[in-house]
Amino acid sequence: MADVKSRVVIFTNPERISSDLIRWEKIGEVITELSHLYQVVRERHIDLILADESRTDLVRSVGTRVRRFNPLTDIWRIVDSNQIGHDEPGYIDGIISRELRQEGVERKIAAILHVKSLLEQYGIVGRSAKIK
Repeated sequence: MADVKSRVVIFTNPERISSDLIRWEKIGEVITELSHLYQVVRERHIDLILADESRTDLVRSVGTRVRRFNPLTDIWRIVDSNQIGHDEPGYIDGIISRELRQEGVERKIAAILHVKSLLEQYGIVGRSAKIK
């Protein structure tokens, strides 16, 4: 999982880290500052950013800036429930519910990264659900 951890970033608030039932540090690098997120995406290849729903600073302009350095990075929203009460903005590729618990979240992330690796293996470039 070490290689996967280097390609996954969890963007959350500091208070959520200690109270969350999911151990995000087992999944990827946990980042709590927007400036640190920018630094990481500038310095290395990131396949997946998981952004906590409490991060109201993750707006379209942030997604655009992140993808300037990593064009194929998926950005998924971490939500408390499978109940989707609103439409996610177009720059969000999907949602992962905390209700899946640790094992379910890890399986979901593995599936996302597997699809990305298949696209790369066959030379297919794109992030849209139709391509995947």
